[in-house]
Amino acid sequence: MATTSGYVRGIAALCLGTAVFVPVASLGQQEDAGGLVVGVRVGEQLRYEDDETTARTDLGLSVNAQTRSQSLRFNLDTALDKSFSGGSDFDTEDPRYNLGYTRTNISSELDVTLSYRKVDTDDAEVDLENGDILVIDDGEREDVRAGLSMTLGRNAPFGTTVSLNYAETNFISGDPDLTDSETLRGSVGFRANLTPTTTGFLTFSGSELDRDGGTDVTSTGLTAELQMQASSVLQTNFGLGYNRVVSETDTSRTVESGANFGLGGTLERQNGTLDAQLSSQIVENGRRTTLRVNRALTLPRGSLRAGIGLSYNSDTDSTDPLYDLSYSHTLPRSTLNTSLNQRVTTSTDGTETLASQLRISMDHELSEISNLSASFQVRDTNQLAAGGTDSRQYGISVSYGRQLTEQWRLVGAYSHTRRERDGESDTTDNVLSLGIRSEFSWRP
Repeated sequence: MATTSGYVRGIAALCLGTAVFVPVASLGQQEDAGGLVVGVRVGEQLRYEDDETTARTDLGLSVNAQTRSQSLRFNLDTALDKSFSGGSDFDTEDPRYNLGYTRTNISSELDVTLSYRKVDTDDAEVDLENGDILVIDDGEREDVRAGLSMTLGRNAPFGTTVSLNYAETNFISGDPDLTDSETLRGSVGFRANLTPTTTGFLTFSGSELDRDGGTDVTSTGLTAELQMQASSVLQTNFGLGYNRVVSETDTSRTVESGANFGLGGTLERQNGTLDAQLSSQIVENGRRTTLRVNRALTLPRGSLRAGIGLSYNSDTDSTDPLYDLSYSHTLPRSTLNTSLNQRVTTSTDGTETLASQLRISMDHELSEISNLSASFQVRDTNQLAAGGTDSRQYGISVSYGRQLTEQWRLVGAYSHTRRERDGESDTTDNVLSLGIRSEFSWRP
């Protein structure tokens, strides 16, 4: 892996060093100002999948402690599977852990987060906002995340925000296209209230992406930004900066640098907002310029958000469409939600990729104690480089729930998933489950 640049190391040292001087009192010292709530989730179900029947035990635990100035949040979710086809061992499925701590006072805020998850690769959630893509593979994906953010001078004319984030992704798979990676990001930002309606920002940032056996990418940048309240209904922003991107392999090293800019505005309307953003910066695969326009509407029984845009890469001279559409509608006994979006992102090995996702879900209350839910989802990944591999996944699910007692609920579900990948045979999964579950909480 590439050696972490001195710039990124400097930001990391500043983040951690500053955090040392923030006094962190124990939550117990202010117990009278808040409270401690413990929640437990349990469930037992029979699952039939791929001609195999298993007994699954779902386990969950949450701990939330709150005082006037501090909060601690912990969540654990996992499942234990026991197959009826033989063997005496339980298999752990989809373990997930999240830990968060926040300390706030009138002049500063400290936020620390830690998370871990291990899931089947082709069942992992796709978050296009964070650059995820669809992966068709029978293996597992392990994610570790850690973050530290600290703000000083929250209500003062001048303020500072320091952040440090670490991400690690490991694939337990035989697919050579799936590349393990580690990412370290850090930034130091300064804020100044220049006038009652104008705020200035100056941000130093750095990141390093290390890929096992792949291309390592180091990025550094400096950006100045102005945010102005032009009128009671119009807010504008303008940013200008410089960034440098270094890409390295075992045999080559390329450096790209240049100016970056961004400008946009948000207009408040009686029934929602209208906003537009134009930005251009150098990324791993060249300079990318993006234009987006969004309209959000508040409706009598729901909401609608629609957006369109274009993304242009000057190195490849390619233009790709971007779009967002989300709609929700609520009736006295039903709720309908739809979303459609498309982003330009990067695959695990650094290939520029166009990722799309469509989801439609409905929940209907059959009676005071029972409900029916259904969803349909399409996910698509189109690698833009020559010879890239395209993937698609279609899924449909239906579930029924009925309250048996005050604490226990009967749940039955069926799901069908179809996966397609260029150059490979299509695969399908059918899962049928029936079980009971319960959630309860108390204050120790």
